[in-house]
Amino acid sequence: MKNITKRKDGRWQAYFTHNKKRYFIYDTNKKTCYKKLIELKTKLTGEIPKHRESPKTNFFDFAKMWYEKFKKNNLKDKTRKMYETCLKHFETLNKDFKEIKTLDIQNLLNNLGNTRTKEIAYMTLNQIFKKAIELKVIKENLFIGITKGKIERQEKTSFTIEEQKKILSNLQQDKFSNLILFYLLTGVRKSEAITFKKENIKDGFIYIEGTKTKNAKRFIKISKEYQKILESYNEEPFKFSEDYISKKFREFLKELGIKGNVHKLRHTFSTNLHYLGASDKERQTFLGHSSSVITNDIYTHLDPTIKSEDIVNLYKGLYPCF
Repeated sequence: MKNITKRKDGRWQAYFTHNKKRYFIYDTNKKTCYKKLIELKTKLTGEIPKHRESPKTNFFDFAKMWYEKFKKNNLKDKTRKMYETCLKHFETLNKDFKEIKTLDIQNLLNNLGNTRTKEIAYMTLNQIFKKAIELKVIKENLFIGITKGKIERQEKTSFTIEEQKKILSNLQQDKFSNLILFYLLTGVRKSEAITFKKENIKDGFIYIEGTKTKNAKRFIKISKEYQKILESYNEEPFKFSEDYISKKFREFLKELGIKGNVHKLRHTFSTNLHYLGASDKERQTFLGHSSSVITNDIYTHLDPTIKSEDIVNLYKGLYPCF
């Protein structure tokens, strides 16, 4: 083995140079020392070691390298967390590619249940094996033939009238309560509220500088009453992190005995506007959807017992007229 020597203290020392910087690894065992060196070199350079010069290629190590070198930098923070959580499930395949069987991969997925996590893991494993083929780490793609199986998606709903009453009656005169009301009355995405500025208020509309899709940049109609409230806020009223908003709102709902999350406020906005008589095109535009089919089939949840007067009386002029 090159670049590995035994020190006077009995430990083994290995090193390599990258970008004019020398990295050292120490261990009491020669093979372990060399293995750590290869792992560090792979992490820093992205180079896959040749089998004759290094230990066998480990799937879990390759998966982590693939994420760091080929995926991570192209992702938003929220998506990064999704991938990092997913990678933790792959520790059950912490062994050489040659030792992995197709059944091992299928069992990993099956053990995740019929969940969204399973769907993400399926997609991620597929990408990892394709990259391993591309880099000639493996010759055969074991992922071919793997089945995702049934995924049970949690049914999306809006907050009921009674739940909305409870939410509104428990709002305080603080910035976070103002944010909850903002979500209810504009239907913006969680990340979009953070970028809101008073200068984006335009004569009964607010301009949203969304980035998720080409339709995300849009105007949303608001009432004169709500416009006055927004204009009374500080210049940047909703400067919270997305993680804080999610956690704080879950705690708020838990205290009220209500199930849901921030995104459910967006569904509620769409549903309320339907009751108030907003057209399909208006709701689609305000929500920033590419199609009214998405707005109607996914974001609008009808209850035949609810009338427009119920929404008007509950919000007392905070919603605009349609």
